[in-house]
Amino acid sequence: MHGRFLILIGALAATSMTSAALAGPEENNSRRQRRTGERDVEFIAACKVLAKRNVVLPTECAEFVPIATLPQVKPKNGSRDARAPVVPAPAAVAKVTPVPPAGDGARGDPFLMLRQDQYDQVSYVFPYEGYQVLQGASFSYSDDFKAKSQSVSVKAFAGYSAYNWEATRTETGCASNRGPGFLARYGFGPFLQANGTWSQPMSASERSALRVGFDAETYFCDTAVFQQQDLQFLPYAQTDFRGRGSIGGFDALWEPYYINDGINLGGRLDVLTPKTVGYYFRVMGEANVFRVNDPGLTNFLPHSNYALIGGNAELRAVLFENDPSVGAALCGTISFIGSTKYLWDAVSQKPIYQLGAEVDYRLGGKSASTANCPNPSIGNGSTSIALSYSKGTDPMTFVKQDVYKASLKFAY
Repeated sequence: MHGRFLILIGALAATSMTSAALAGPEENNSRRQRRTGERDVEFIAACKVLAKRNVVLPTECAEFVPIATLPQVKPKNGSRDARAPVVPAPAAVAKVTPVPPAGDGARGDPFLMLRQDQYDQVSYVFPYEGYQVLQGASFSYSDDFKAKSQSVSVKAFAGYSAYNWEATRTETGCASNRGPGFLARYGFGPFLQANGTWSQPMSASERSALRVGFDAETYFCDTAVFQQQDLQFLPYAQTDFRGRGSIGGFDALWEPYYINDGINLGGRLDVLTPKTVGYYFRVMGEANVFRVNDPGLTNFLPHSNYALIGGNAELRAVLFENDPSVGAALCGTISFIGSTKYLWDAVSQKPIYQLGAEVDYRLGGKSASTANCPNPSIGNGSTSIALSYSKGTDPMTFVKQDVYKASLKFAY
């Protein structure tokens, strides 16, 4: 009896081992998929975001976007077990070859955006990109029970890319500055912009601007000096939160990009690599021409013309970008934006300037800067707490400022 029992146990064990061996690959794949979780979701999203720019990518992105030559990535027997480590080596890069759209070009999907203003990397051709360091729209509310007054402050730009298009030629362009340049993308749609404070009861110092308009954007690749250039034309009508003002005109913005060779103009390629500071620069040219019939709650002069011409220079940076050694609380969550704006009014022959500095702490949301961090947050857009300083003249209201402010911000 005892011998028969041992034989039965042995048969059951052999059967179990045989079943495990047969089911091994499937179970291993299932375990591996469970382990990837949110970290891989963010990493895949970051790879796809960088691929849109038609630039070099880490070889670790080979699994998720088409890449022409990848000698460093050689799968074994077609298994996903050969996947390279998540953290890319800085020198391991490969040229992207995106899947070309049909015909001479292809239409993209409409998308929404929520930013601080027209300078906060507004784009009608690219949806939210994870590598960007955005300021985001800010909102605040106060209620003074003793004075029986309330106020709401807003600084926000809400846009909708109703139509956007990509040329087939982007599969061979956008990665160099060899020329000749070509129109790679364009998009257009409406926007609503708000800047100022509404108080109840109304105070004598209340200032605000409410702008409604249309943004038409063209994006050029492979241009002679810069890899990529972006032009935006924004005709608008402006009033204020009380509907008193009557202003109309257009704003034109130009921004160049050169993100290869470590120049980091307009963006950067090493966003997925762990580092103490990840940064990039921006340079923008601007021409804002408008007519003021009634200034409303702004400091413009009535029945006057303005032609503000100049530009904006910025530094945008992320501390401990994709550096898991500092922990989830600091890994890619702290960002800095420094800006200087100079505009010269060709009508009055007078200049205005505006300096800004902002430190943000990310509370959650999508970011390529946290793709390799412990428990990265995912989802559309981002939420952050910001401490900012602004000095100079606001070009939207002509109000002179010297202000420190803490605010809750949202970007999409």
